[in-house]
Amino acid sequence: MDLPCLPPIADTRPPKIPSPAGACDTHFHIFGPVAKFPFAEKRSYTPDDAPLEHLLKLLDTLGMARGVVVQAHPYGTDNTVVLDALRREPKRLRAAAIVKPDTGREELKRMADLGVRALRFHHMPHGVGFSSLGMQSFEKLAPLMADLG
Repeated sequence: MDLPCLPPIADTRPPKIPSPAGACDTHFHIFGPVAKFPFAEKRSYTPDDAPLEHLLKLLDTLGMARGVVVQAHPYGTDNTVVLDALRREPKRLRAAAIVKPDTGREELKRMADLGVRALRFHHMPHGVGFSSLGMQSFEKLAPLMADLG
């Protein structure tokens, strides 16, 4: 299933009440450019490009000093776009990733070193190109997450 997705808002304006100093946007997604960061073949929706450069402009417009990139479903467990953003903006961004249940400590450590601070778990009954990453995955990965702080 590939459902349509609304495009990003093109003309975001600053809020009437300014964001406090050091404000952090705690949940947003980066999409594309698809030519560089292709989506998973099986996905529930296909968004328009909303690359890092657009996100940074949005954060600036909203007065956000920092942000947390959340791995988006159209990428499944391929966190390449998220890790690229962390490499490019290491002081400003952190992330939540979606990983396979068999992801090892070394890979999680590599991701943590880049700025991944959380893993995303959920049950997707209709599937989005990867199997359910619910409580069983959490229980399996929890000791590794705890070890990595």
